[in-house]
Amino acid sequence: MVRQGVIFCDDRDGRTGCRAPTATRALAPLAGAPFLDHLLAEIGRHDVGDLLLVTTGDTAPLDAFLAGSPVATRLGLAVAVVALPPGTDALAALRALGDRLADRFFLFDGDRWVDALLADLAAAAQGLDPYLAADVVGAWNERMMPDGSFRDEPSPASSLYHLTCAIAELDDVLRPNAAR
Repeated sequence: MVRQGVIFCDDRDGRTGCRAPTATRALAPLAGAPFLDHLLAEIGRHDVGDLLLVTTGDTAPLDAFLAGSPVATRLGLAVAVVALPPGTDALAALRALGDRLADRFFLFDGDRWVDALLADLAAAAQGLDPYLAADVVGAWNERMMPDGSFRDEPSPASSLYHLTCAIAELDDVLRPNAAR
């Protein structure tokens, strides 16, 4: 089971997708509590208890939020605020977190709702592991045999089409008699 989550708390411009070093949306009130409290409650109910709140801005608003958040305390969540330099993109942020990251973790946007069963998402990602664990960077394994081995050498993963095919093949192997 995935037990760690990383939450990017900086606001994102809806037009450009660029992040601003403020956490106003994550901390905006919703039904009497900051949105982030609702997000932590949803994530925490799926047994994801180790959370990193990442910001490229001032950490004081997030620190103040955590000091007053009943949700983190009630659910026993281990929540830490991590400050990164302004302008750090998502990939650079994950690289900077390095050894603080578990082998598997969920990645959340602090101003978006998670409307999914996290256990299902984790199982789906784990199901793709054999396909994506090719020995060649930028390639994927295809044509899985019933015993879990692969028929051919890795293929270039050049499009979303290939990943869609991997999901379909995995589904065929796991549920051979299921109707589509």
